[in-house]
Amino acid sequence: MKMVRVLLFAALVALPVGASSLTFTLTPALETATPQSFPVSVGFSGTLTDTDAGDICDNSGFTSGCLNLNDISFTFDQNPGVSLLTGDSDPFFNNIAGFFSGQGNPSFDSVSGVVFGIVVAPNTPIGVYTGTVSIVGEVGAVGDSSANTVLDTENWTLDVAPEPAPFGLMIVGLGAFVLVKRVAL
Repeated sequence: MKMVRVLLFAALVALPVGASSLTFTLTPALETATPQSFPVSVGFSGTLTDTDAGDICDNSGFTSGCLNLNDISFTFDQNPGVSLLTGDSDPFFNNIAGFFSGQGNPSFDSVSGVVFGIVVAPNTPIGVYTGTVSIVGEVGAVGDSSANTVLDTENWTLDVAPEPAPFGLMIVGLGAFVLVKRVAL
């Protein structure tokens, strides 16, 4: 009997408090960037879906499970001072933020597109950078923009690589030179 109580307690502790029905998937989770002479935002695309079909969103300010996506947060695994990367939340606020109802209407249940960006500064060192992005909001109460519950989190990877064009052009030029020389002989 004591073992059953321990297992029941462990199961209850493992349940997330205020669990949301949001699923967030990046497609793809890996992007590539080349440092330019000016900061460049590299967009990460994904899909956010409210999977709870029982949500009710209405204009009264009272809901049952309605998702209000009102913020996004970034975590960088590397020191941002060294990597010179910053999060760009503009795509989220322009394309994603708002209410999801989960009531079976695709217009209110899911959205796909550019979710966020990572800004690459001109002097960012070449390398692979990783981090997480979290969708923040609330479940249930419409209009409380101060809510800050993490609804879902995804890992992202950014490969900052040198511009391949000069090397590629050099190889093409050398190939053309060798071909011209062979034809001339």
